[in-house]
Amino acid sequence: MIYANDETFNIRYNTNLDKLELPNEKKRSRVIRHFNQNKVVTILLVLFVSFSLMNCALIFTFMQLLKNI
Repeated sequence: MIYANDETFNIRYNTNLDKLELPNEKKRSRVIRHFNQNKVVTILLVLFVSFSLMNCALIFTFMQLLKNI
């Protein structure tokens, strides 16, 4: 039970400054948390990227067809 509390409340006491400190959050965990909180924005971003790649592939194949004529 004590181990679970340490993981849940990751707060440290700084004796030099005489205050509690929260550890700095890593950039990757902030990005993942942001994507988890904003599902609609994430879905729209993924759709935009996939449609853009599909558009480039279709343009490339169309140019290949024109080159063969």
